[in-house]
Amino acid sequence: MIIRQARSTEIRTLAALGVIAWEQAFAAAGEVTNHLREKAEATYYGFCEQYWPIIIAAEIDGETVGWAALEPGQNKITDVWVLPNFQRHGIGTALLSELEQQAVSREFDEVFLETHAKNSPALSFFKKHEYTISGLKSAYSPTMDKSVDTLEMRKRFN
Repeated sequence: MIIRQARSTEIRTLAALGVIAWEQAFAAAGEVTNHLREKAEATYYGFCEQYWPIIIAAEIDGETVGWAALEPGQNKITDVWVLPNFQRHGIGTALLSELEQQAVSREFDEVFLETHAKNSPALSFFKKHEYTISGLKSAYSPTMDKSVDTLEMRKRFN
């Protein structure tokens, strides 16, 4: 596995990967419709097109199988996505570790993220990596086109 910076030539690949992983996460909660999938596709493509220079990608045998991003200049993890067939193989852990190293190198003493309150696999993953829940909020999500409950999770360094 190689962890590397994303390339401008793979924006569509990254966006599609994000949608596939997003769809799997939210299908379990019964929240995926064609309308929401179209919104997710537009959202992910827009994010990847604008922020590809800050995205890190995981590659196996020449195939991009995951990606993650840390908000520019901040200590907020915006995304960690791994294709379903490649989950539970250490890829998410490697991506998360790289984001944490970036945060430390920027002299942050913690990182945080928000995840859907019903995304049990994500909650388990982050808890396994020593993230703790620090808050609950409900806010309108343009992608979901409704108010969504999210949990804020944090990890302190030292």
